[in-house]
Amino acid sequence: MVSNNFYTCVIAVALTFCACEPGNRVKNISALKSSESEVVSSKMKEIEPNKEEIVDNNPFERMREDYVTSYSNTIETDTVANVSGKEVMITLKHYCLFDSAVVLPNKYIWGSDSLQQFITHNYVTDIVVTNLLDTLVKQTASKQDFQLSEELKKYGVLKKPHFRRVDSLTNELILHYSISIPITDIGVGKELRIKLKE
Repeated sequence: MVSNNFYTCVIAVALTFCACEPGNRVKNISALKSSESEVVSSKMKEIEPNKEEIVDNNPFERMREDYVTSYSNTIETDTVANVSGKEVMITLKHYCLFDSAVVLPNKYIWGSDSLQQFITHNYVTDIVVTNLLDTLVKQTASKQDFQLSEELKKYGVLKKPHFRRVDSLTNELILHYSISIPITDIGVGKELRIKLKE
């Protein structure tokens, strides 16, 4: 004789199995497949290279873009220094001339065989030194103020002005610059000495 518990278990299993209709199971499987295909398609889109990634693969192209963007950046610094026991204010304003006067030939255009030339601009620095009573210096510095190789005279630009010190023995303001060919490692550091008004 079979116990009542056995029949109860069989009926419970049968009801559970019947509650899961075959149509619902097919829908769920197809929804799962659809969801998987969306993920695969999404992953494929992520792999496709975009313009940003192509530029990133050529660091020189990115550097050229950044360099061109920097044309509009004006660097202004104010420094207080001591000259013969008196305070002076040194103001530097470094900016691009937008003169299209520096034309780099292909041999200086790193990372590109297709560009025949890269046209860029010269930079200058307006220098003003004042004390409480007087203007001691007011002039504009350019690469022509330096002794340079023919290569740097032709293709170099004046960058990174930096106040070094005031030489109290000679009464001169000393500035430091980098003069280099844009987007290359060809360049030199140079000092500019400017006589202060007595």
